[in-house]
Amino acid sequence: MVSASETRNCALLKAIPDAIFWIHKDGTCLDYQPPKNFTLWASGGNPGQKLQPEGIENLSDRTYIGKKWWEIWPLEVIQQCREFLERAIATLSEQVLEVELSGNDSLCCSQFPPLNSINYHPYSSSIYEIQIIPSSENELLVIVRDLTHLKQTEAQLRHELEQKALQLHHTVLALEAEKAHRQQIEEILAFTQFSLNRAGDSVFWVNSNAQFFYVNEAACLSLGYSREELILMTIHDINLDLPKNVWSDYWDEIKQQGSFTLECYHQTKEGRRFPVESTVNYLEFNGKEYNCILARDITERKQVEAQLLETKTAAEAANRAKSTFLANMSHELRTPLNAIIGYSELLQEDARDIGINDSEFLEDLRSINTAGKHLLALIGDILDYSKIESGKMQLFLESFDLDKAFTQICHTAQPLIEKNANQLVVQFSGELGPMYADLTKMRQILFNLISNAAKFTQKGKIEIAVKKQVRSAIPLVFTPEQESSSNDLFVVFQICDTGIGMSAEQLNHLFQAFMQADASTTREYGGTGLGLAISRLFSQMMGGDILVESELGVGSTFTVYLPMEVKLLQAGGNDWQEPSVPTGAIARKLLREDEVLEQSKP
Repeated sequence: MVSASETRNCALLKAIPDAIFWIHKDGTCLDYQPPKNFTLWASGGNPGQKLQPEGIENLSDRTYIGKKWWEIWPLEVIQQCREFLERAIATLSEQVLEVELSGNDSLCCSQFPPLNSINYHPYSSSIYEIQIIPSSENELLVIVRDLTHLKQTEAQLRHELEQKALQLHHTVLALEAEKAHRQQIEEILAFTQFSLNRAGDSVFWVNSNAQFFYVNEAACLSLGYSREELILMTIHDINLDLPKNVWSDYWDEIKQQGSFTLECYHQTKEGRRFPVESTVNYLEFNGKEYNCILARDITERKQVEAQLLETKTAAEAANRAKSTFLANMSHELRTPLNAIIGYSELLQEDARDIGINDSEFLEDLRSINTAGKHLLALIGDILDYSKIESGKMQLFLESFDLDKAFTQICHTAQPLIEKNANQLVVQFSGELGPMYADLTKMRQILFNLISNAAKFTQKGKIEIAVKKQVRSAIPLVFTPEQESSSNDLFVVFQICDTGIGMSAEQLNHLFQAFMQADASTTREYGGTGLGLAISRLFSQMMGGDILVESELGVGSTFTVYLPMEVKLLQAGGNDWQEPSVPTGAIARKLLREDEVLEQSKP
């Protein structure tokens, strides 16, 4: 009869949910208790085929009893457990290890799935804890506990914890980024507020009811109100030029245009009005409409503009007075100069009549006559320039034969060109026909340019060419009035020399009155610097212009363009303007200028 102790032990073993093996030290399985709630599965066949469970009451499985433990367990477990079993037998101490099996192997037998195998898959891995307890010198108690579900649960919990930690980390990072972004926005907002308050211009935000929504400190200072006072006011209170009855139209116009700038007046708290330049911008913010007005006090600018206008008016009056004075003085000087020239010629005739042969005396008389004519020519240039400057120069248009006029000009200029041992080459077909223009001014233009070429060329060549061209082939920019004119045919005069030429810097002084290339030119060649300025102004008065190309040390080419039929300008159209170097008015590159040379009138 079983003792009470054995009964208790039997009940205790049955309560243990793990598989239990009693193994002799030689490796033989003495007894075996399968795990609780275990089902015996068929080996080598269909994993889903169940066998009848063996009775648990006997606490043994006849299949295992009598076999060696290495015949029962898979090879993978045998390799890991051998050392622990031997150590437990040798030391009689408890040994614990964990093993992991993959596939459809079971630690109990290939027939037995992992413990707690309700959701078992034949190819899932399983983890076991093996506890080896020596019960005597010859026997070992081996308890096999299925940790698969526990490990999976731990792994799942660990994975979920890691995911939660990662999510929490991302959340913390996002919160820190959001905090940094908010701090940056707050700093920008504070800086913007600081900048607006200390801006030199007044800033007003106005809503659709003309009420102030925001004002900066500059606005408060300029108007003498506090911010609390201005916030309760409207734009009509400070801008008397904007009454309430026009506000709706004003608002619609701003909304349509988006932005514009205007000048108006603001009124301070004390009633003082001052001019401002206001830039108005239409804005929408948070679904509401506003006008952002930037106002700048332009009191000083208006004062400067008024002073400049007054100075300009005074300068124009002084300039007209100067031109009138020069014109009057030129007339006053011409009379005695003509007398000096006339008497010098009479003295030369009288000397010849009475037989005076003193060469020095005769040379003095000729010098008086030459100097008088030279001075008369200079006074004539000043008179012409004064008339142009004062707007009183007029054109005297007439019809003349251009071939004959050009031939006379070349014949008259021949001695002047030969004076410096220069060679004259004329390219002229003789088929130019009639021209309607101011013959005197055209002759003066050509003589000035030919005299320039002759003066600045030594033992060289001067070429004079003339031809007709249509307006579309001329490199000039015409005004709309000139474009609509019927003057489609132009005459082109070209004077080329092989003289000293000009540099790029000297181009800046070209066609400027009383200016020459440099001081050395004036000392060496003389002149007042009016010839070219007058010549170009005469050309422009007749609807043409003068262009120039030059290279230092090589020579210069001046080209004159004049309409074949000159039209009188409308009233006020011949007002004088300071001539500029013709760079923007041409369609090709201009290289150099030529020095201005005073000319004797023909």
